[in-house]
Amino acid sequence: RADDATDGAPHVATALSRALCFVSKYGAPEIDARVLIVQGGEDFAPHYNAMMNAIFSAAKLSVNVDCLSIGASPPAMLQQACFLTKGCFYHLEASATDPLLLVLLTIFAPDVATRGVLRMPTLKDVDFRASCICHQRPVEIALVCPVCLSVFCEEVETKTCYVCGFDQPNGNE
Repeated sequence: RADDATDGAPHVATALSRALCFVSKYGAPEIDARVLIVQGGEDFAPHYNAMMNAIFSAAKLSVNVDCLSIGASPPAMLQQACFLTKGCFYHLEASATDPLLLVLLTIFAPDVATRGVLRMPTLKDVDFRASCICHQRPVEIALVCPVCLSVFCEEVETKTCYVCGFDQPNGNE
């Protein structure tokens, strides 16, 4: 839709999906494809499902997703992306004095084979909690739609998933 492009929201999931389509169409199996995501802010929770679908597709295609986060706190979605695709994650504080070019060249420029002999930053604490679709907050225990895998933090009154429209049968039927 035309209004989606101008809504002001980050379209990281869309860009990652397009990059994966390009890799799938033109990338040969012997090429080590990588994607670098540079994000200057928080995760955009309404795009959680689309982003996770793209991350799982990247893992299936063996595409490493590298992420550079600039801001106050490291985004959980990008940490999950790097962990699941065996990519590299680096968080740069907004007030850091590290030169951006130095970070890009020393951490993200080396190929996957070279990274094995370098001392690369490691992910220490990855937040694997999913974000609920209704309030966009991380949850530890949730209800999941069996069709579209949308996560809900509380029971939906209508028993119908408002993402895909699946009618959940009652437990006694």
